[in-house]
Amino acid sequence: MKKNFLLAFVVVILLPLAFTLWANGLFSPSLLRVENQGSSDLQDLVVRFPNGRVEFGDVPAGQISGYRLVFGGVYRDAAYEFTVYGEHFIQPVIDWVGELPLLPGSYIYVLSWEPANNVWIELLEIR
Repeated sequence: MKKNFLLAFVVVILLPLAFTLWANGLFSPSLLRVENQGSSDLQDLVVRFPNGRVEFGDVPAGQISGYRLVFGGVYRDAAYEFTVYGEHFIQPVIDWVGELPLLPGSYIYVLSWEPANNVWIELLEIR
């Protein structure tokens, strides 16, 4: 009786939980860095995903940040918080519905913020 209960617990509870954690990138985190191809320094840069946030700090114009661990997955789109010339900007994602994380790996977000755009960071490329 005890063996059957233990087997049922593993099959009904632990296996789905393990699959969910794996599918959300919690067992195998990705690495992410940011390349700033814009003409302005990005200060206090934070990249947000549905399952968390990654703080990059200051990323000067023309520079690449160091890698950061991302638990929960890197996505094809992200929300951003940053400061430029003393002004704080928040760029949300309108809709995460149906989005799935990229496969675990190492990624570079190539970003650009130009004064003419005044608000939005543009994600130019994911490498």
